Amino acid sequence: MEKNRIRNAAAGGLIFLIVLVSAIYGQDTPGDTSWAPDLAAEDTLDIPIPAVEDSIDINLDRRKTKHPIGKTGAVKSSDTKADLETAAVETDTVEYKPTPYDLRLYIAKGVGDDLKNRPDIFMESPGTVGSPKIPVEYLNTAGREITLNGLPFIYNGIYRPYIIGSDLEVLPWEIFTGSDSGGMPSATGKLDISLGAPPVVQNRSDVELARGPYRYNGSRWRYYLPLGQTARAYFTVGFKRSDGYFRNSDYDGYHVTGGLSGSVPGGQIDIDLWKHRAKSGLQSFDDLLEQVSRQSRGINRAEIRYKTDFIPSFELRAVGLYQRSAQTITGYSGENKSKNDIGGGEISISDSLLSMGIDLGMTYYNLRLYGTSGSVPSTDLFGFFGRAYGDFLGFQYEMNTRYEGNDIDGSALLPDITLSYDLNSHFAPFAAFQMERRMPDLYLLSFHDSVSDLGYPGVLNSYRFEPDPDLKSPVTSRGTFGFRADIDHLESAVCISLKKIKDQIYLTYSSDTSGNITVSPDNYDDEFLEIASRLQADAGPFTAEISGSYRQWQERYFDDGLEKGPAATGFGRLSFKRQFFIRDLYLGGSLELRASSRRDYRSIRVALTDGFAAFAGRLEFQYKDFIFWLNDENLSNQLYYTLAPYPEAPRTVWWGFRWNFFN
Repeated sequence: MEKNRIRNAAAGGLIFLIVLVSAIYGQDTPGDTSWAPDLAAEDTLDIPIPAVEDSIDINLDRRKTKHPIGKTGAVKSSDTKADLETAAVETDTVEYKPTPYDLRLYIAKGVGDDLKNRPDIFMESPGTVGSPKIPVEYLNTAGREITLNGLPFIYNGIYRPYIIGSDLEVLPWEIFTGSDSGGMPSATGKLDISLGAPPVVQNRSDVELARGPYRYNGSRWRYYLPLGQTARAYFTVGFKRSDGYFRNSDYDGYHVTGGLSGSVPGGQIDIDLWKHRAKSGLQSFDDLLEQVSRQSRGINRAEIRYKTDFIPSFELRAVGLYQRSAQTITGYSGENKSKNDIGGGEISISDSLLSMGIDLGMTYYNLRLYGTSGSVPSTDLFGFFGRAYGDFLGFQYEMNTRYEGNDIDGSALLPDITLSYDLNSHFAPFAAFQMERRMPDLYLLSFHDSVSDLGYPGVLNSYRFEPDPDLKSPVTSRGTFGFRADIDHLESAVCISLKKIKDQIYLTYSSDTSGNITVSPDNYDDEFLEIASRLQADAGPFTAEISGSYRQWQERYFDDGLEKGPAATGFGRLSFKRQFFIRDLYLGGSLELRASSRRDYRSIRVALTDGFAAFAGRLEFQYKDFIFWLNDENLSNQLYYTLAPYPEAPRTVWWGFRWNFFN
């Protein structure tokens, strides 16, 4: 234990010393070969960045680079992979925009880590290296639906006690290319996560290895293969194993992904496939009992896209999706198995001939749950949508209207309108109004779970999860107003939103004097005012960002006196990267702060965590195509609780390296 303290202190001192020395004696700002392609190299394709159709972009991407602007418009951070594969921009230069995985100057172990600087979403700590992540809860996302590449994502982790949410641990980090707002307070309703190959064809691959405390070992291999001038293929495989930082939190998992993009007669096709499998210990029953529960989980997901210009200026797109999420829980009782399937697709037609663009389309999905007694619960989800966007009298506008329905909640008309106006080249106010409805949660509607004879009389003698077949899906209405500014090396945005969530879902816990616990979902109406802001600045090799939000609920507390979540959250980061000592040797690093006000945990036990501030540091060396990093997390070595009884790890130091190579 004493050796660990000495080692951690030495690592922290090393990070601080090198950051200080490099700031004083550093030389030039780097051209980062870890992600910037050398277009002069013979084995790198000299292909210009594609253009995209004009759309409103009120978001600030902290990984933003300056892109060339051609006749058809500028590359936007919020554009999807399909949008980025349209006609080429007329330019002679290319500057590649790195994906979050490529850009290593901040601490990140997975997709969830990239969202921690978003002021409008409170992200629970992902834990230390190798530990299972806590799901993104409904109350933390406050009315946001989570989608992947604009398509539904269904993954509800079974925990005891049950937790409502989507588990981001199952998403392959290596193919994560961004989220909808890149950390900026946004008027958009959904949290859309992009997965797949980078939008720019590259003849570049990499191998990565990492080691850490608690016997953590991780390895990854990414392989990209351009196929001529317009097609490409990619393949990734990754393994991760750890004993975990507290009892029964061991983890052993892998993922495999692959994709193909290219031209076919009459159009273009894209295919993305991925598989995730993991076995881990499962923290159960608020840590009141001996932890013997185990979880085996996995996802198989397939996406296929086709587009064609069947007549001039008109484009037809078709998308197909299939996903199976399966998991098995053991311990305390017999096996508890479930499988959650979703399959279907979308078809749309767009016209960009006029001064405004128009999209029209329809969607259909079937959602099905296996593992419940009796019949298999299922529902059909259908929808029709229309979108118009463009410029009018200096205003940029985007108007979306969806009509969607299912046989559980019925049908609903959901408008979505966003306006932005450039006062000048530096300032632009924006306003938005959206309505959004979540998908039905078949677990909360139909899934039963029961464990008896737990042997803790008066506190926890038995546990039963009772679904509610009459549960309604939340409908969020939000009005947002704000502005963004871009002045030289300073970018900022501020917005204020009023959000009303009809039929928000939370879990109720009841017990008798013998400790027989019953958990069931329920609806309530929620309303709160949210202020969110973010500021980013850069000066030479240094970049800094700070973001935060504050929520004021109309009724701040539940009936039992507990808050619905943290009222205030904050995030800060200071990063740098400079050439050091010799040519092609670069030193980089970052210091991060994550803060939150009081948080409450509602479960078998009721817990309260006061406000906290957690610090972390990263140091990175790069020589040509080889990168080595050292991370030091929880620098103050405090015991913080994300959701009791899930503490963050004490101070941990871990390291890794990556080699980028041409194929």
